[in-house]
Amino acid sequence: MPEYSILENPNRDLWDSFLAINSLGNLWQTIDYGESIKKLYPHTRTPRLIATRDGEPEGIAQGRFSKYLGFGTVMNIQEGPILSMTSKDKPGVLKSIIPAFEKLGVKNRVLRIKILWPYKWGYTDLFGNMGYKYVGTNTAYTVDLGKGAEDLWSRIYGNKRRNIKKALDKGVEIIETSSFEDIEEFYRLFLDIANRHNFVPTSLAWFQTIWKSRSQKDSSRLFFARWKGNNVSSVFTTIHAKTIYALGWGYLNMALEARPNDLLHWKIMEWGCKRGFLKYHMGDVRPDAKGLHDVGIWRWKREWNGDLDPAYIFRKSISKYSLIEHIYDRIKRNKDPDA
Repeated sequence: MPEYSILENPNRDLWDSFLAINSLGNLWQTIDYGESIKKLYPHTRTPRLIATRDGEPEGIAQGRFSKYLGFGTVMNIQEGPILSMTSKDKPGVLKSIIPAFEKLGVKNRVLRIKILWPYKWGYTDLFGNMGYKYVGTNTAYTVDLGKGAEDLWSRIYGNKRRNIKKALDKGVEIIETSSFEDIEEFYRLFLDIANRHNFVPTSLAWFQTIWKSRSQKDSSRLFFARWKGNNVSSVFTTIHAKTIYALGWGYLNMALEARPNDLLHWKIMEWGCKRGFLKYHMGDVRPDAKGLHDVGIWRWKREWNGDLDPAYIFRKSISKYSLIEHIYDRIKRNKDPDA
């Protein structure tokens, strides 16, 4: 197996250029995303490692963990490590960069490593060989924009097309804005759906920090659906490479008869097609869900005829402090069973 060197916290140009070449979009592995999390949560650390061979980068990964009183919590690596498309030894890169994170984790007294690894990348058996345990699956839902709006329109379900036409007939209008001040209006609608469906909402500060942290000009945008003079639906989007991420959306229940959500997301996809984007990332879905809300979300998203992108969750304990790990589990287990 070739020998790899591990470079810690490399410069932005090297990191960004690798991502640009080897990913159609991976927001979670950008420096901007890592730095935004650090701004929001002062106890957070975001180590970044690059594996190189003969001076050329072969793989990168950004992790994050919180540290309190000298002890780290869980080192999360979300949709990474990213491997060079031209690497002839991808397993070797993984076997170099993942142990480097483990070593860094031990140094910071981190409890465990948790890796979210897209199934389509392959090499899933390798994680078991390195002592990682499979603990679950996250499934993202993405819509292919690469063939243009006309092709996309022909692929979505007939019911979705009827709903979009219905929204237009009822006079729903779509507004696009890149104004930071409009985030609070988006968040008002976002809170409305959170309160109705009883989930803990992402904070306003998180959306504001993501907006400010993106180095690419106008990389975050808001889209609103207006009906009868009021904003009734909204989506917070941000862009990385060729992917548009819908990081949050909200709507008023009283306006559902006009189908504003269908038209709103269609117009975002159409906007992306015209500008050469290849994917619209609509967040996670649970195809096997049993709860009424989760089943409804899955049925609504499925009508876009997109792709299911499962990512396996692998976990490995690296802590020598079993009592602290046990206490941490007791505190976090009910909130995040995959922590």
